Amino acid sequence: MILLPKNNLCRSASICISYGLGLGLISFYIFIAGWLNLPLTLSHLYPGLIGMSVIFFIFQMLKPEPRPQQSEPVDNSATDGLPQSNPGYKALLCLTILLAIYYCIYMIWCVNHLPVYTWDSIATSVYNSKILFYEKSLSAQKNFAHLSYPLQFPIIITWISLHLGEWNDQAIKYLFPVTFIMFTILLHHFLSLWVGKKKALWGVLMLFSSNFLIYHATISYRDILMMFYVVGSILFMFEWNRTKLIGYLILSALFIGFSTFLKLEGTAYALILGLTLLYTLYLNRNQKNQSNLKALIHFCFPILFLWGSYIVYKSQMHFPSSEYVEINMFNIFSRTFLTVKAFYCTIFTNANWNIIWIILLIVTIKEWKTVVKKTHLHLLYLPLILFLGLHFTLGTLSDKGDHVISSSTLCRLFIHFFPLTIVIILFLFDFSPTKKHKEKLL
Repeated sequence: MILLPKNNLCRSASICISYGLGLGLISFYIFIAGWLNLPLTLSHLYPGLIGMSVIFFIFQMLKPEPRPQQSEPVDNSATDGLPQSNPGYKALLCLTILLAIYYCIYMIWCVNHLPVYTWDSIATSVYNSKILFYEKSLSAQKNFAHLSYPLQFPIIITWISLHLGEWNDQAIKYLFPVTFIMFTILLHHFLSLWVGKKKALWGVLMLFSSNFLIYHATISYRDILMMFYVVGSILFMFEWNRTKLIGYLILSALFIGFSTFLKLEGTAYALILGLTLLYTLYLNRNQKNQSNLKALIHFCFPILFLWGSYIVYKSQMHFPSSEYVEINMFNIFSRTFLTVKAFYCTIFTNANWNIIWIILLIVTIKEWKTVVKKTHLHLLYLPLILFLGLHFTLGTLSDKGDHVISSSTLCRLFIHFFPLTIVIILFLFDFSPTKKHKEKLL
């Protein structure tokens, strides 16, 4: 990883981050090439990609070796409350591996046996990808459904299809289970650093317990990709606040920047992450080892570049910059009631999330003093509350409210930030038998 010191990440985490960066950078490069009227064929696209790869490789080789740092050894047995040699830990590990294998087999079966059949895929995202693949020119975007929609998804599907040499409804769907697996590995990596390996395994099991996530990893919707970028960005920002390595903040900016090139709501999510960063800088205002202005520039520049480039392109092509949303104050009280009801049903009464939201509510109430006292937890609660507030406001005040609070749409929007609930629960839930263990965790 160019952005981080050598040996800072394990190999599996490096692969997952590189996967996310690769999807984003390749799609943005192809967008720029198409904007410059370059044909979208492998022979025209690969020379630029090879050149970029050589430059990245040179930077990686020239990066200095990390200086040895003295730090306290991590006592996993104390952090976890259960030694890794304990039969209970081994049983938990075996259960997690078996579930991972089962769900991987299930997702692969769905990919191989089911074509693209969901409405939004047929009507918009995959439909647009198919146009781009056969026309092999970005000028074909004028034939797209929803001209305002960002281009990362159709470009990536086109890129996969170009390597296949044909359009294949089954093969393009491998993108989604692979993305889900990569996200799971990345989440496990950071949870292992923050709360110990045992709790990290519990986190993976909790993620697998959501049948809605597993289902969306088998269909051609962009929400799993959105979850990867949005939650990944928050994880990187949290790790930057912990380690003060600026590379993590740049990764956070790149991931949330790619989300603006994936779905329209990515722009609002970028603002939420920006507010979270400002709050973090406010908390760290008295620390001498950090330049707040420098951190703000490192975060804002990649986002503004990625978001602004596509806005300029759409303006040049006279495409709408977004879906038009209008404030509607008519029957606001009845609509507020309907929105509250929709949120309640989505969070507590359907089976999409198992009982994860209920557990979150219970541990938050039980540990509210810890939540208030430990400022690092604010960096997880703040974006979660802002995400919920954003969609609640849209459901209540916008003319698109009926669509936002529909059961299928609202659940899909919740996918984008649902794993945050798991991270918060694992920080708060005391698996350990002693108060000492809990204090070390938090």
